[in-house]
Amino acid sequence: ARERIDLHLRDIAALRRFGAAQGATLAMVLLAALKLLLARYAATQDVVVGMPVAGRHHPHARRQVGPLINTLVIRSRIDVSRGLQHALTEVRLAMLEALAHQDVPFDQVVQALRISRDPSRSPLFGVMFNMLNTPFTGMDLPSVKWSRVEFDKSSAQFDLQVTVDALHSRAILLEYSTDLYARDSIMRFASQYRALLKDVAAGRHG
Repeated sequence: ARERIDLHLRDIAALRRFGAAQGATLAMVLLAALKLLLARYAATQDVVVGMPVAGRHHPHARRQVGPLINTLVIRSRIDVSRGLQHALTEVRLAMLEALAHQDVPFDQVVQALRISRDPSRSPLFGVMFNMLNTPFTGMDLPSVKWSRVEFDKSSAQFDLQVTVDALHSRAILLEYSTDLYARDSIMRFASQYRALLKDVAAGRHG
């Protein structure tokens, strides 16, 4: 199933400014807050989250047709007692290291770690994070009318996928496995995530 909870434009702008002051991107701030919340829920410091990358950082790939998306594994040690600022430092370092090796295919990482495949779940991580920040200006196709269509998928690809739309709807979108989570639990998690982000935006981040 999918749920959404709205963010305010001013909160996104404040989060972006907070990140810039720490030498971090908005995506790093959003992921650090998510990891801090996951660490609290799971009572662990070892938090692993997946994140897609476009795979178009090389100039020769920018005009290539088709998806070149790869998945990065972002592993961080999150000490909940030290707050968001410390979590951001850990996530920033982990993301920079992962991005430096973003050309390594995800399947190759799984093989190198000798992880046995289970078709019922994703290897290495159960939570996927994504931030939508690419402008979509539309398509100019002669004599063709088009519109964007949202549709419900019949299954969840991950136990939980958290997507923050920082451009269009400015919403937190959650796709989750209904075999694992009830809607009330997901909505409570989303509300806590938004509350944490609003605290950071307001300067209450520890």
